[in-house]
Parts: sequence; structure tokens; C-alpha cells
Amino acid sequence: DARNDLEVSLQKLSIIFKEGFLFEDKEIRLQGVCAFVPEQRPTPINEMYLNGLSILNHSSIDYRLDIITYEPHFHTRNFSDEILEDFERAKQSDELFVMYQPKVCPKLNAVYSVEALIRWQHTKYGVLAPNVFLPNLEDNNKMGELTDWIIEQVCLALNKWKQDGSIIRQVAINIPGPYLTSSSLMNALKNMTHKYGIEPEAIELEITETSFVKTIESAEKAVKEYRKEGFSVALDDFGTGVSSLSYLKNIPITTLKIDKSFIANITSKESVEAEITNAIISLVTNMGLDTIAEGVENPEQLEVLEAINCKNTQGFLMGKPMPVTLCERMLSGDETAVLRSE
Repeated sequence: DARNDLEVSLQKLSIIFKEGFLFEDKEIRLQGVCAFVPEQRPTPINEMYLNGLSILNHSSIDYRLDIITYEPHFHTRNFSDEILEDFERAKQSDELFVMYQPKVCPKLNAVYSVEALIRWQHTKYGVLAPNVFLPNLEDNNKMGELTDWIIEQVCLALNKWKQDGSIIRQVAINIPGPYLTSSSLMNALKNMTHKYGIEPEAIELEITETSFVKTIESAEKAVKEYRKEGFSVALDDFGTGVSSLSYLKNIPITTLKIDKSFIANITSKESVEAEITNAIISLVTNMGLDTIAEGVENPEQLEVLEAINCKNTQGFLMGKPMPVTLCERMLSGDETAVLRSE
């Protein structure tokens, strides 16, 4: 089958590379290793990538051009343990940092808000994408701790931007589903906004529709408490759940984010995706809520969204996630900063 053919080809390449090469009478020998991660079941790409990393960085690897097949019980534990052990150090040594992606009002051509996105510049593994390390932290009950750290970083940035007279009036922070109903989250929000002199309205809590459905009663109560304190609440990934319309009227959110799966296939105002998006916008607007379209990546999508009165957008077309220094340049009027990050 294809897997066996691939293994045979890799073995042949390994033999060739191990023999070395001659170039202008000089022998050249390469160092390396081939991490082979067989798909024994339907496996998400990010999980396969993480498994590959656990091979490449395992203590047993000597980079002698061998082909190493991923063994879950041997490789995964090493990587997971390292991530957990390094997490505390990462918070203190600036390995963890926050990127900011702008939210734009196309009609006014103005950035009115940004979303805070976590990144990790690991000393051993390089830049780790969130989908590589967040599941590990979540499995080990570290997401609340990480969220509190992000809240403080955001408040620090808001404090500086406020002193600089920035136009940014709000920063969105993603809240893990299980942490939404924790009293620790409310304490962290109150403590940090008070410490840095930030108005609650400057913080928007983004919660996912799917996580909300799992604990709808307690989550609904928690959202009411956050709204009572003055914090904004956005419902993220709208349209991916199954009970959206039946419970939306009971959730005191301020903003609804239309999932990028609707936006990705918008090709014209007459497309099914455009009609669905238009219906969502009309419904939500009549309820007095704001809407924002996620994942806008090309001018054609933006043109259709403007035609159906979508007031706010977010995506690579308007701006990629950027470090705080680049974000500050953008806020000072440097338009070249907007598209020059991730």
C-alpha cells in the first residue's frame, strides 16, 4: 500500500544520504533524521505535527539519518512533560507573548478593536502554534493560569495605549469554556483592570458557541455577571453549533462573530453563504447586537460583506496577528504595519 511504498522510498534515501557526496573532491556528509508518523486512524494535521516534533526532539535521537517511526508511549510523554515543565519558565522569560489582530470597520476604514492571541517562542522547539501546546495545557488544568496571564498582558497594553491616546477602545480575550464559569476569572478581571486603571468596557470576553452549549445554564449565569460588571462578551464561531437560534435570545452577549466557514466560500451576493450571512446579520442587528465576520482574506469576500451591510470584519485582508510593538506602530498611523506580521 501507499504507506509501505513510502517507507521503502525513505529507506532508499537514507542509504544514499548515509554514503555521503563528493563535491569538488570534498566529501560532504549530512546530519538529520526522518520522523515517520503513520496515520493509524483519522488524525488532525496539528496532532501529526506535534507527534513529529516529539520524535525530532526526543533525547534518544542522534541525527544519523535514521528513519524513526512514531511510538505514542515512547515519544509523546517526553514532549508533553517538557511543555508542562517549561510553562512556568515561559511566563517569566518572555517566551510567551501576545499577538494582536485588528478588527476593522470597512466603511470607515478604521481599526476599532483588536483580538489578543497567544504565542510561544520555545527555546528548544521554536515558535509553537497555539493548537500545538494549548491542548496539553488544557488537559493538565493550566488554561485558567494562562488566561490570567493574558489578561494582565492585555491590561498592560491597554494602559500604555490609553496614555498614548490610542484609538483602540477594546481588546478581545479568548476564554476557555471550562474557565468561563470559574470565580477565579472574575477575580482576575477585576484585579487587573483595577491595578492598571482599565475600564471594564475595554475588555471583551470571547467565548465559543460549542463550549457554551456544554454548560448552558451556568455559562448563561456567568455571562450575566460579566455584563453586570461592564465587560463585553462576544460569542465566537457562531454557526458551528446546533442550538444557536434557540438559546441566543437568552444570552446577554454584546457581539456575535460569524464563523469563517461561512465567509470562506462567499463568492457573490447571490451565493448560499452570502444569503445565510445576510440572514444572520439582519437577525442579530434587530436584536441590538454587533456582528463581525471572521476569516476575511480577499477583496471579493469584503465586497460581498459590505453589500450585505456587514459593518465589522477581521482577517488577513485587514491585518495579520502582530506583536505589540508592531500593533503600536499601526495605531500611530503606520499603515505598512498592518499586513506585515504572521
